[in-house]
Amino acid sequence: MSGLQIGLSLVVRRRTPEYACNETVLVVDADREARDAVQGTLLTSGYHLLRSSTASEAVQTCRQWKGEIDLILMNFVPESGTGTELVRRLHAIRPLVRVLYFSSCTARVLKEAGGPEFGDGFIQKPFLPDALLRKVRRLLDA
Repeated sequence: MSGLQIGLSLVVRRRTPEYACNETVLVVDADREARDAVQGTLLTSGYHLLRSSTASEAVQTCRQWKGEIDLILMNFVPESGTGTELVRRLHAIRPLVRVLYFSSCTARVLKEAGGPEFGDGFIQKPFLPDALLRKVRRLLDA
């Protein structure tokens, strides 16, 4: 495993021979334990990772990273700035990137609180690693 410091974000790459993933996923979550758990799951499956703990770090990473970012996986917390407004800012920089939100709240509760229509781009916490991997793969293959 190797790491490369990008602004305030860390990109970590590791491959396993079992998988041939070439996609890069930006994980945005203030909770270090949650970020580390998601990172472990995705790294084991061969994804390349960029990590950000704040909305401003995520914007900076999207601006500075020269490669593709195929998916943004982010904790949807409207009051923290990691919600609809952040996705608008990230899509202004990278218009084609897909987004997978996760939250301990249900999609319905978030929608009632002013969140977006999530469609297939939502997974409720807690989730099993296999459920996360299936959801990520489904969004990337769509």
